[in-house]
Amino acid sequence: MVMKAFCKGLYCLLLALAAGGAAGAQPGVADSLRRLLATAPPDTNRVLTLIEMGYTLGATDAAAAQPYAVQALQLARRLRYTSGVAQAAYLLADVDMNLSRYAEAGAMLDSAELLYQQLRRPDKLARVYNARGNWHYMQSNLHEAARFYSLAADAFRQVGDSVREIIPYQNMLSTLGELKQYQQVIKLSQRLLVRLQQRADTAQMAHVWHRLVLNWLALEAPDSARPYVQPLAGWLPRAQDATLVSEGYNIVGRYYDAIARYDSALYYYRQALQWAVRQHYQPAIFHLSIGATLLKMKQPADAYRHLRMADSLAAAAHTVDLQYRIQRQLALYYAQTGRYQQAYQAMEQYSLLNDSVLQTENRQYASRLEAVYESSRKEQEILALKAAELRSQLAIRQRNTWLLALLALGLTGTVLAWMRWRQLRLQKHLLLQTQQLQQAQIDRLEQERQYVSLQSMIRGQEAERNRIARDLHDGLGGLFSTIKMYFSSLGHQQPQLQQQPLFIQSVALTDQAAQELRRIAHNLMPEVLLKLGLVKAIEEFAGQVSHSGLLRISVQAYGMEQRLQQDTEIMLYRILQELLNNIMKHAGATRVLVQFNRHDEWLSVTVEDDGRGFDPQQAQQQNGGAGMGSIKSRVDYLQGRLHIDSREGLGTTVEMNFLLDAGKGATATFET
Repeated sequence: MVMKAFCKGLYCLLLALAAGGAAGAQPGVADSLRRLLATAPPDTNRVLTLIEMGYTLGATDAAAAQPYAVQALQLARRLRYTSGVAQAAYLLADVDMNLSRYAEAGAMLDSAELLYQQLRRPDKLARVYNARGNWHYMQSNLHEAARFYSLAADAFRQVGDSVREIIPYQNMLSTLGELKQYQQVIKLSQRLLVRLQQRADTAQMAHVWHRLVLNWLALEAPDSARPYVQPLAGWLPRAQDATLVSEGYNIVGRYYDAIARYDSALYYYRQALQWAVRQHYQPAIFHLSIGATLLKMKQPADAYRHLRMADSLAAAAHTVDLQYRIQRQLALYYAQTGRYQQAYQAMEQYSLLNDSVLQTENRQYASRLEAVYESSRKEQEILALKAAELRSQLAIRQRNTWLLALLALGLTGTVLAWMRWRQLRLQKHLLLQTQQLQQAQIDRLEQERQYVSLQSMIRGQEAERNRIARDLHDGLGGLFSTIKMYFSSLGHQQPQLQQQPLFIQSVALTDQAAQELRRIAHNLMPEVLLKLGLVKAIEEFAGQVSHSGLLRISVQAYGMEQRLQQDTEIMLYRILQELLNNIMKHAGATRVLVQFNRHDEWLSVTVEDDGRGFDPQQAQQQNGGAGMGSIKSRVDYLQGRLHIDSREGLGTTVEMNFLLDAGKGATATFET
């Protein structure tokens, strides 16, 4: 079976692996299977035929497949046909998932997994892991879904099934994309594409092309998406899956939209809309894409027609996450046509719907908790029914023995007490989770407050450094120059003074003080940093240190031809200045390497020394790590990542990674 889910703007195709017959059989197969079942005796062959019928019907109608899956499971259990029980349980889990009966599907997957373990069938366990990933995914438990997809791919690899290994791998990548792990998805998708190209598997390659374009666009890097757009667009006319075709044309349109080729974008959006209308597949989102593009092309009348159609379809389908995006485009339309009152009203509606989307996400989390509660409640109802049945039997036998009646009454009381205890325990657990969620929100707000405070403090420090450096240079620097001029004039007017030790020492001290003043002003705000950039400033600093003979510093720079934002350069200079000063004071090193590596928006800065090394945790406990604390606060200001690798006697390596942005200098990065 194939389960499709529209994933918050990202297209995800969740593939389920059929354990029995082929999903999507040709017409007439169901009729043939019905004729076989009409005469088949209640044996293991009938079990397999029922399972085959379930997969045949389940490809298009899960509700029609359910009775056959249940019959197969019941008959296999009566026959004690373990393999048949496992296959039927797997089928029933698949059917229940398509019917949104997640508690029942989970129980069937537990049964199938246990039986396949007993049967020592790792190939079947791999399919169960993939189905378990789908089960978690459809309940928005994305981290667990990714974990089980990874387990399924590993299991298929271990049994040498390289064909089926691709399916959970594709599912895992879609889930990671849903978690916004765009860089990791791109890296893994590129590896997968190489394997698929070797096998010439164009159908699976199309999914990878689609995913690569989608994730590069999510990272606002359309140039990186370009190599995958043309092969995807060329493959789509040959595809049979209307959903994939619609989403494929839409993502190609989004690429051309991103590079401002609106005519091409409009063409592909309209192709997507034609397929969507033909197959009744969510045409609202494609009307929205067309309307937004027409607004950019200054065609408000045509844009309004599509936006109104999108709004009508989204409202009918109750897709709030799409409606709020439509309202934003309607606001732009009204503003473009000078109807500012209506634009304001549309923006108000956009704000309300946006809040509703956030509330929906919170409700989804609560729904998962409620599902756990409902599952427990159903267990309690089953136990209650069993208790009622037991009481009925005891009432019939009460005429023969009062002892049995008393024992049954005691058992019933115990069951009810246990049910009450479970209910209270569950309520306490739900309350605790609610409190933890609230505390997490409080912690997040506190972290945001601390970050804003840190930004203000560091900006204030740099402004004060700049002011002091300017005052020293313009004020005291000028005074020292005047004093030196007076001494020079006095030496020419009274030549005998040039032979006086006091006069000679006074001139020398004045020169020394002026040089020290220039050095202090330079350290506060190096002029070369402002004029020539970060690399030149570090090279000058390294040259001064190396010239002193205390330490030999080498500087390497790759991809640094274009300068960074000035605030970013100043902050990185302070970080490196502090690191190099720490090395000179504490490391006992003879050589230091400072290396810059920039690739697109990524910047990596590495500082390595051959000093004595240290234990970072022990140093933090002994002296509070004041120097490293300053470095870490500045790295946090740039929202980067800092890693220190040091061992005693083996030197120290400090690595910092930043994601650069043309408008902001450096922004947050993440590790994969």
